[in-house]
Amino acid sequence: MTQRFSTFFPRLLGLTVLLLCSGCDLEFPEQEVHIRYDAEADTLDMLILYVGVRAENDSEDAVGKGRDRMNRVLAGRREFMFMDWPFYFDLDEEDMEEALPPEAWAAAERVQLVRVEAFLDESQRLCVIQHFRMTGVTAVLADANRLLHEAALRALEAGEVGTAAWFLFDAAEEAEWRAFTEDATPWVSLEGGHLVLRVPATQGGAARALEEYSRVIAEDGEGDRYMFPMLARNIAGLQVSDGTVELRLGRIEGADTVFRSKVKKGPYAKALRELLVTEGLDLSGAPTMAQARVALDAQVDVPESGD
Repeated sequence: MTQRFSTFFPRLLGLTVLLLCSGCDLEFPEQEVHIRYDAEADTLDMLILYVGVRAENDSEDAVGKGRDRMNRVLAGRREFMFMDWPFYFDLDEEDMEEALPPEAWAAAERVQLVRVEAFLDESQRLCVIQHFRMTGVTAVLADANRLLHEAALRALEAGEVGTAAWFLFDAAEEAEWRAFTEDATPWVSLEGGHLVLRVPATQGGAARALEEYSRVIAEDGEGDRYMFPMLARNIAGLQVSDGTVELRLGRIEGADTVFRSKVKKGPYAKALRELLVTEGLDLSGAPTMAQARVALDAQVDVPESGD
């Protein structure tokens, strides 16, 4: 991979996230994410179910770290993970406001924790439910797309893409990128219940990118083989037309859009669950898995910030 190829995309992707932590002390083999957008209220509710939560291993140190992480999550910290590390976010990280661009900090401030609770599934594995609500979603998406367009234009002008140094890029691809940014085509949006991602590309460029990624998966280690099946499991549509690759993610199930991930992590280790219960975690009255999956149906009012 060339230096120019490797510098542009981390910068571009960095604008789409709020804050990534360097690691996590918890693992889970299964996850469900349910999202529900209310266009009239311009709010997005997100329900995250972590199934089979455990420490990274059964050592005393790892279980202790897992206990500490669980305790702060259950205490209401806005800390969550999609699929697995590195998609781990901590919106209450110290000095976060100083570390983030103003638009990203404003987006983080719009995310409120509605509910967090631990429970056991049918196999007595420790699970956690988190319900977050984001307000002003239209403004957040508009800011994200504007920042992504600005980053793409800066990269084009600086020569970080659009040169022979990027093996997938040629004049036709550059023309599509410039048209994409000039037309302000959204990179990310919510449409018809789906999370929609768009990237400028010709059909030939998209085919070359897919071929290259297939080669990387075949030659690389576990990372890409692990992530690609989880992504593929949640694809609702993929189309290449008019200079744009459009990827629709999430499966429509009733009023929700659902994302699921499942990976093999070996037999369930119960050391973390046992330590938490021993130290006072009360699971009596906790929801069942069936109840947790429909938690967004409960009408919950979120206090205004500062209340």
